Amino acid sequence: MATSQVRAVLFRILFLVVAVSETQSVPVYGRYETCVASQPSDYQNPFNYTEVTTQGVFSGPDGHTTVDGFYYQAYERSNVGGSEKLIPDGSPQWCVRYSPRSPGSFDVTFIITNSSGTFTMKTDSFEASDVNKF
Repeated sequence: MATSQVRAVLFRILFLVVAVSETQSVPVYGRYETCVASQPSDYQNPFNYTEVTTQGVFSGPDGHTTVDGFYYQAYERSNVGGSEKLIPDGSPQWCVRYSPRSPGSFDVTFIITNSSGTFTMKTDSFEASDVNKF
């Protein structure tokens, strides 16, 4: 099997394993966010849109909405010898955020495209609850 095929298979396995989250309830116009692990070996620069792209497709009562994802790395900040030092905290992730405009059930599908191909999977579902009215 060619190296690129092996990488594609491994990427799919990792993508499937880490994209696990629990069902949430989000108020209409609230913020919903979900993330999957990033594979740094699949790109040189996560901010280069020609190397890797991430999108989330949100399917709900009003149809489908596609939003671009973003690269996220948490850091721990410390003061070392009078200088600020940032140390990566955990692994990098691809995330998508969405604000539902109507109540109902939503399914979330992640789409990641890189040099190995396009990988799509349903990652989550959530309920958007009606907001309290005055």
